[in-house]
Amino acid sequence: LSDENLVQALSECFEALKLATVERRVPDPTAINEMIVRTKWIASILPVQNENEHRHSMLNTIIATLETTLTKMKAKEVKTEDLNKDEEMDTDNEKETLDSFASSRRNALESTLVANTESLPLLSDIVGLKEAKEALLEALVDPILYPEWFEQSNLSPWRCVLLFGPPGTGKSALCGAIAREVSARFYTISSSDLISSWSGQSEKLIRSLFDLVLSNEGPSIVFMDEVDSLCRKRNNNEDDANRRVKTELLVQISRLQTSKSRVFLISATNCPWDLDPAFLRRFEKKIYIGLPDAESREALFAKLLNRTEMSCDVDWKWLSSETEGHSGDDIRRLSNEIAFAQFRLYKAAKKSMETTRGKLLGREEISLILSRSPPTVSQEYVRQFESYSN
Repeated sequence: LSDENLVQALSECFEALKLATVERRVPDPTAINEMIVRTKWIASILPVQNENEHRHSMLNTIIATLETTLTKMKAKEVKTEDLNKDEEMDTDNEKETLDSFASSRRNALESTLVANTESLPLLSDIVGLKEAKEALLEALVDPILYPEWFEQSNLSPWRCVLLFGPPGTGKSALCGAIAREVSARFYTISSSDLISSWSGQSEKLIRSLFDLVLSNEGPSIVFMDEVDSLCRKRNNNEDDANRRVKTELLVQISRLQTSKSRVFLISATNCPWDLDPAFLRRFEKKIYIGLPDAESREALFAKLLNRTEMSCDVDWKWLSSETEGHSGDDIRRLSNEIAFAQFRLYKAAKKSMETTRGKLLGREEISLILSRSPPTVSQEYVRQFESYSN
């Protein structure tokens, strides 16, 4: 091989390596650059070093450099292929993760649907709350039962209703009864169903929920309990994640209100004064669910204790007068306490073989039970609600 041919071969080698470096996009081209520099230098000095005694060792150096560099290139090629495979695997894993998120969202939202509406209470089972029942029937039931009237009158029914009042007053039960009344799909949502620790997933959960309910052909009622945990007033210290969640919820509520579907949103809160004004404005109807009055308390005791034998000096009116300020849930727990107290008397009588009936509870025993079960809602809290509702 002549010097001229060797120089030409080295030049072609340089061009080939340069092209290979560009096309393969080698992540670390340091060794290639070194080889290119050496090859160019050798190609430039070979013609004048023709008779140099070190020519043989120089050629050996060239060959060694070429072999080393090409070996490094091969190693980099394998590494690049492995990286590409890793990227493909990462893409597949990312797709699997996204699919897993989507599947989890679907499962979480489907679990909020009450599959058996027969398990929901009847409207007649809800004691008291006369005004609240009438308002909800007018807001939600009448548009479903009489759609032709709303079409003719060009009147839009209320799509978003806010129930507010002290805890334990029957807001959840009332919503379930309304859903059963009109045979509507009933979704019960809490803040934990819509909040995810993964960034961006909470907004997708909210969007998926409204996609799901708006795709239904029949009437659907979405009951969002403790909505204040999602819709509190915004402040400067709030993080971006909470802002995005609120913004997405506002967008989806507006989407529901402008849609032609028969989907209704009922939200409940124990502290309406903490709600963001933007959310309050979205609720076209606000209904106060207060503590049961004397007549309602009397009816509740009659319903809950109708099979419990008590002394003749105990009647529903007396029980009602002794439980002013108690919520419906308080009365339910009191009724259980009274029933179990009567059962303990019956059990003691059976064990002693004195009588098959046992002693009956009188006012004295029941007054002791009442003294141990004060109202869970303070009068100050009630006045705060009354002031807000007025």
